[in-house]
Amino acid sequence: MTKDQNPYQILLVEDDHELAAMVADFLTPHGFDVSIEGRGDQAVD
Repeated sequence: MTKDQNPYQILLVEDDHELAAMVADFLTPHGFDVSIEGRGDQAVD
């Protein structure tokens, strides 16, 4: 792991884009790297 990689990564699967953005905005300053996917079938890939 390089120095720039965050060890706390979350894949947030949520189809409500506003809700997903609010959750990501909350988690990011707490040390999490949040990726958002709007569709469950695409999250598996």
